[in-house]
Amino acid sequence: MRRFAAILSGLLALQIAGAIALGVTGPAYDAFRPSEPLIAFDSDKLDEVAIHGEDGTAVLRRSGENWVLLDRRDFPADADKVAKLLDRLAGMKRGLPVATSAGAPARVKVPEDTFERRIVLSSDGSEVGELLIGTSPSFRQVHVRTPSDEAVYSVEFALYEAG
Repeated sequence: MRRFAAILSGLLALQIAGAIALGVTGPAYDAFRPSEPLIAFDSDKLDEVAIHGEDGTAVLRRSGENWVLLDRRDFPADADKVAKLLDRLAGMKRGLPVATSAGAPARVKVPEDTFERRIVLSSDGSEVGELLIGTSPSFRQVHVRTPSDEAVYSVEFALYEAG
């Protein structure tokens, strides 16, 4: 009986050691955390932001430290709102794509010709980044893609933030 108890104790010790080894060296099952920016730009170097929508186009141009609306005869734009928009755009990360098929951009309204919003960022007359914003899959989420990427991503953003 003592020998049987010793064998069982040894097996238990082996199981505990195996569980600890797997816990330390096993694969990580953490949730995916996106780290790559969707569009990379330096907001201090930007001098123009064009927001195209179904209602028309709003062009913001930097005038010194302020931003003005070109289509409204250089009417001053709210610098805090522009800074908040640029921070939100810079903070968008390229996560796992929600769609990669050829027909996906059309279904979520992010093809080149049909979109909810197209944001074009420019610096010194050259385009720095472009983002196509489409439909909303859930609260404060939108489908987005860049013209150079066929994959569609879902990011935390509300369409009214780029009004």
